[in-house]
Parts: sequence; structure tokens; C-alpha cells
Amino acid sequence: MSTPLGVSHTNPCTLVYMTWMIDESNETIDTVAQRRQFTLERLEQLTGELITHVHEGAANGLTEVELAKRAGVTRRTIRNWLGK
Repeated sequence: MSTPLGVSHTNPCTLVYMTWMIDESNETIDTVAQRRQFTLERLEQLTGELITHVHEGAANGLTEVELAKRAGVTRRTIRNWLGK
């Protein structure tokens, strides 16, 4: 069984999950916009972390195809991230 990029069995990672307590009847355009902005910032952060792990994987000899499969993106994305 393969592990996600950057996760080893000797160094478990701790994931932090945010839970939104939302009363949809009171939600405004402002609160939705704030949640959206938070989500976009988190996506950018996680993408940066994933790119770092892809570079490490490539340096350790993983193929572009395997990196793409493990990262859940296309091979073209992997090539872009690797500057090819």
C-alpha cells in the first residue's frame, strides 16, 4: 500500500480540520465571501506544500506518472510544477 506524498510511517502528520458552524438562514454575502477567501488561501497553502513534496519525490526518483497519480493531478501539472 502506498502512502500519500510526504507521509511516512515513522513521522505521522497531524491534520487540522476546520468546522464551520453555519446558520444558513442568517448567512450574508459577506460571510460567504469570507469563507470563500479562507478556502482559497488554504488551497494555495496546500498546493504549495504538495509542490514541495512533488519536487522531493522527483529528486528521489519517482516518475512523473507516479507523482501525478499520488498527488491527484495530471502529468502536465507535475511537469509545470517541476518547471519542464
